[in-house]
Amino acid sequence: RSTRKVVLDVRDEAEPSPSPAKRRTPGAKKKKTPAKAKSGDGEVRQLFGGSSSPKSKEATTSTSEKELPQPSKEARARVSKSYEVVRKATGALGGNADGGAIYGELTEGSMGRIIANLEEYCGFDAGCTFIDVGAGLGKPNIHAAQHPGCVCSYGVELMDLRYKLSMVNLKALLEEDCLNKNLFFSQGDIYDAQSFSGFTHVYMYDLGFPPEIREHIANMWAASGPHTRYLVSYIRPNVLINEYEMEIEEMTYADGEPLRVATSMHGSAEGHTAYFYKRVPFPEPTEPFPEDAAAIAEMTDEMFKEGFRLVGGPLGALKEHTENAVSDFLGSGRRTRSSRRRAAARS
Repeated sequence: RSTRKVVLDVRDEAEPSPSPAKRRTPGAKKKKTPAKAKSGDGEVRQLFGGSSSPKSKEATTSTSEKELPQPSKEARARVSKSYEVVRKATGALGGNADGGAIYGELTEGSMGRIIANLEEYCGFDAGCTFIDVGAGLGKPNIHAAQHPGCVCSYGVELMDLRYKLSMVNLKALLEEDCLNKNLFFSQGDIYDAQSFSGFTHVYMYDLGFPPEIREHIANMWAASGPHTRYLVSYIRPNVLINEYEMEIEEMTYADGEPLRVATSMHGSAEGHTAYFYKRVPFPEPTEPFPEDAAAIAEMTDEMFKEGFRLVGGPLGALKEHTENAVSDFLGSGRRTRSSRRRAAARS
């Protein structure tokens, strides 16, 4: 098996998981370079809100740290500050140490490598949108919100405790004024959504997903609009493509090697492989992707509309929504405008 890892820095990585069996599809064409933002893909940056087409560059087996995009000093500082705020707010391990590895609490370095590859080969930039299905405490969403700073970084979580902790994290970030209003968390069952329309990039630590959810996600993917084109999953290609008939193909380098990232988890020696997929047939949107979250809300599933509208609205509305959610589950009751005025007067 190949032992090459597609990473920026391997110092904090566990050994990669064994390479899965290569997908076998009838009449499969020769593998191509990952669908990085290229002109043949419909001017990705223009469609995703950018102003110009990115430079064309092929990935090779000699991909190194210098060949992958490096965040600016300011972006690195924002990301590191966010992780520091989260550690203070809810601790280094997710869910009161409730199964961090099981729920995919990646290290900052691992998530950084995933973001870097999304930028380089999947057109991920500030004009895109990002969803984490099973968001946990929200660290992948927080990372994407800070760098590259997408229009909306949306996390949906089923488990009550983990959703509440993500809202505590969001409140802490907003209070520190170290976050743009581009992050939103909701509690819900992805089974209630019908498509990923409005999201350009879908991420999910899906190793623990039951078969019925994987099947539903495959149906959501098929029903999504043309701007939904890239997926990061921890499930092998032969499972997603052959068993669940998901309309994707694994992204590869020019030499046919798969584009994968080995990751490590907080508080665990456990490591898993993130697989990068693109949609097939690869869609060519005819209309530019909206630059404003409130406009994107019009194309999303009903489950996601409120979040996009809050992100696209005044910062005060997002803060109030977050404060009320945290106050409700901490038992202090909903804060009204009058109660906040009284509290301010007393201080």
